[in-house]
Amino acid sequence: AYVGVQSAQQLLDLNLAQLRQMDQIAREAALRFHGGEIASTEVAQARARLAEAQAGLARAQGDVALSRAHFLSVVGAEPDRLEPAPPPPHLPHSLDEAATRAETSNPGLLAAKAAERAAEAGVRYARAGRLPSLALSAKASSVHDQFLPGYRADDVTVGVQGQWTLFSGGALNGRVDEALADARAARAGLESARAGVREAVIGGWSAVETAHAVAIAAQAQADATASALDSVRQEVRVGQKPTLALLDAEREALAAQSALGGQG
Repeated sequence: AYVGVQSAQQLLDLNLAQLRQMDQIAREAALRFHGGEIASTEVAQARARLAEAQAGLARAQGDVALSRAHFLSVVGAEPDRLEPAPPPPHLPHSLDEAATRAETSNPGLLAAKAAERAAEAGVRYARAGRLPSLALSAKASSVHDQFLPGYRADDVTVGVQGQWTLFSGGALNGRVDEALADARAARAGLESARAGVREAVIGGWSAVETAHAVAIAAQAQADATASALDSVRQEVRVGQKPTLALLDAEREALAAQSALGGQG
């Protein structure tokens, strides 16, 4: 929402500048027509492009209004005096580094790993029910009689108790099988989570690389169309090209600047 407001405002500024240029071209075309330098067709073409620029400005104004309304809906305040958008965060240097970061920090994957560890612990606990259990107990007591001087009775008892379930009617095996099934489900969930994270990392990395390449291309296109526009203006001024060539160059320059603003 934040960047959307700024992008819409940039496009509005571009359309305002385009409208001024088209208005100037239309007025110059009219003067040249009255001076007998060009045909009425070029004047009509200039006026048509002026109307097109006015329509583009209206659309840009509507986009600004929509972006501001969206910002207000999301943030709860009017988007006034916005600071420039911060630069993108530091990105990994490679796809492998990005995947490694995701393996160690993705919350869903960490939860799946914890679930697998818990399921494995459940298997060990269920299997422990088949093993014998031993209990060691010790008790000591000492009795003194105040009416019989010198009487003393000491008692020490040490005992070992063992338990081993020989027959449980399949209950122990059932608990072990259930725990093993839970462990298999947890491992499957972990693999699914790992595959999902890997897919998301690859998709995100590809999107970043594509956006970077598109931004470079958009900048190159904007520079080229700006240079071409300057050349066409000079050629139209000296009569080497018709007014339509300037109108086309202005349109291409606006489209390139708009694409560049969208990438920004």
